[in-house]
Amino acid sequence: MKSLRQAIQKSWFPDMKIIHSDLATSLQLTRPLSLTELTRHLDQPEEKSFRSPLDADALHGEVEFIMRSDGTYTFRGYLRATGFPSFAYKVQVSVRCAAGVVIVVEASGRVFGTDTPGDRQKDWNENNVSESIRKYWTALRSGPKFETNLDKNISGITGGLIDVAKTVVETYVAAQFAGTVGAVIVLGAELGSATGVTFSNPNILAGITISGGLLLLFGPSAIIPALVAGVVTAALTDIRFRPMNDQEIALANKVFEGTLPIERIIITDLYRPGQNANGAVDREFVVPGIDGSILVNMGKNFDHTLEPDIQRNVRSGYEAPGEVLIHELTHAWQIHHNTFLPGLLCKALFDTNYEYDKTKVREHAPWSSAFGLEEQASIVNDWFGENTPDLNSVKALNDDRFFYISQNIRLGRT
Repeated sequence: MKSLRQAIQKSWFPDMKIIHSDLATSLQLTRPLSLTELTRHLDQPEEKSFRSPLDADALHGEVEFIMRSDGTYTFRGYLRATGFPSFAYKVQVSVRCAAGVVIVVEASGRVFGTDTPGDRQKDWNENNVSESIRKYWTALRSGPKFETNLDKNISGITGGLIDVAKTVVETYVAAQFAGTVGAVIVLGAELGSATGVTFSNPNILAGITISGGLLLLFGPSAIIPALVAGVVTAALTDIRFRPMNDQEIALANKVFEGTLPIERIIITDLYRPGQNANGAVDREFVVPGIDGSILVNMGKNFDHTLEPDIQRNVRSGYEAPGEVLIHELTHAWQIHHNTFLPGLLCKALFDTNYEYDKTKVREHAPWSSAFGLEEQASIVNDWFGENTPDLNSVKALNDDRFFYISQNIRLGRT
């Protein structure tokens, strides 16, 4: 058997340094906690298994979904036509966790009744691996909720199967009505490829479509809702977008010194609606595009990127000209220098902590482990905002936050 250290490194929380007293309870192990029992537990993947019958008129079966802490999953089941009609069907299962992530996987096909020659029963058994499951197992293991949906259409010989890309969009819209959702993580041979669909329109950004009055952005393994600043309709033609202009590039280079992928960045006027203590806030956000671009969505600040925040009456900070842009460009930097975009995207959607620990900054705590994505961006824009226009002044270079500008941002170290 492996040592405890080896078992921890292999487990779903490889960064664990301290064994807390409540660990036995959270892992459903006996107390007092035995190190031998803990090692044995961590030496094999944790598993969550869900099963549900599938029943509709003259169409019956069962579905099972198993996910494991090492990222592997099994999706299997069957459907059988038990009467006269034949069916084209779609079976979609989802696992919703309290953190707001919805994992969804789908199977579709046909089964034939006595009206049409063909197989009455269709079985499927998909075994695959998802880095998203492994990365976010800590959240997924805590009270996951399993949901199933069986959609059927009487089809006979001429019926068509359900469009996969449309299904992914419908999934997101349905999930929004069911509860707070940050992203839909799609798995499997069918849905996994759907987020790679480029919606053909030479006059608009790749990977944006409309469903249920929402603009939806398709990123790597996730779908994000957005609105257009100043527009009440949801139309693709309403979106304004452009590359960075010369003034924006010059400002960015003062901070990032060539570590931004300028040629990949597209500025848009999209935003995500939000709230704070002062009321509604149109939140800027950054997302990797499915075509390799990085969408820096500036919302109301689209026409004011080199000015102070246009929303500073409802939120604090961002007083310096260009400070909002520097904050959002830090997220573009994170995307460019990160190797696992689905994981980064999930973190970004749920990270609302902009307040970093100033003691950690003074102690030069590790960039990636001590600070979240928003904390990192706040460190950068605060350093910029409090030291502009002279970012090479003695004050700027002696600022505790400059350590991360020089040792991480300008060196491309995550």
